[in-house]
Amino acid sequence: MTDFPENDKNDLINNRPRIAKTSWYKGKMPRTKAQLLAEKKAAEALIDKEEVDNQVSNREAAPAQLPSQSAMMNRHSKIKYVLAVSSGKGGVGKSMIVATLAAALQNLGLKTGILDADITGPSIPTAFNLHEHAYASALGLMPVLADNGIKIMSMNLVLENQDDPVSWRAPIINTAIKQFWTDVVWGDLDVLLIDMPPGTGDVPLTVFQALPITAAVVVTSPQMLVTTIVEKSIKLLEKLHVPLLAVVENYAYFECNNCHSKAEPFGPSKLSELAQITNAPITWQIPLLPELAQAIDKGEITSYRNDYFYNLARRIYDNLTEKYSKLVN
Repeated sequence: MTDFPENDKNDLINNRPRIAKTSWYKGKMPRTKAQLLAEKKAAEALIDKEEVDNQVSNREAAPAQLPSQSAMMNRHSKIKYVLAVSSGKGGVGKSMIVATLAAALQNLGLKTGILDADITGPSIPTAFNLHEHAYASALGLMPVLADNGIKIMSMNLVLENQDDPVSWRAPIINTAIKQFWTDVVWGDLDVLLIDMPPGTGDVPLTVFQALPITAAVVVTSPQMLVTTIVEKSIKLLEKLHVPLLAVVENYAYFECNNCHSKAEPFGPSKLSELAQITNAPITWQIPLLPELAQAIDKGEITSYRNDYFYNLARRIYDNLTEKYSKLVN
């Protein structure tokens, strides 16, 4: 590189508007404005990452029932247990588990509600054949009632057209989820199930930070790829000190109605491996159930009866009352 005198270097830099000043004497080539802008964005990204780490640290410093950045519950609501149903991976039947588990809990005599936090992919109203809109009253936003009394709030119940896409950025989605907690009149509930969005990013983090989650249920399926991603969700719960109550392996096997032999179309079960990693109090398998898929598609989930879900609902509620009743005000 040519060795310029000090004055000539400054003149050269000053007379080139597209090149930013830099320290040539330190052996660095001049950077363009585009390069400086890229460096600035990279620095801002690092700041954002540090902010997220700070948020996680704040969440770790508080118990699950007293989250930092907590949203205030509507004053006309009283909820005993808030159960987050997550997966970290889409396509494992998480919403199906939420809908069927809610129906089982309600049919066991428990007052149950569903907060559909999957804002961009809400499917809960379809399972319950709900097409009317939620309405606002002097008390707040009223949830829509299923035919068996389950209280439901979902983005599809407030959109003008249910097939309209929700193309929102994360901050707006986070605000909507908080409003489903602060503005909705849930009344008296024994259990509120939260249908979590997939992944371990900003929106799930907001749910765990803003809402007083009692415990979580993680849904998985036997494929190795799914198991690997679900482990990320489990580790997020550990970081945030959210108790893991149950691991449910969906689509575990298929049983022939005639010969009762079992086949594993998605591979051998990984439930025992996850159980060793997590030490979850409950591990549960749900087979492929074609009649359940048909009930979901027809919006007839409230009339669906199956011992897999009834027994799971009983065990979940027994564990909630045994482990977390002292935390309920």
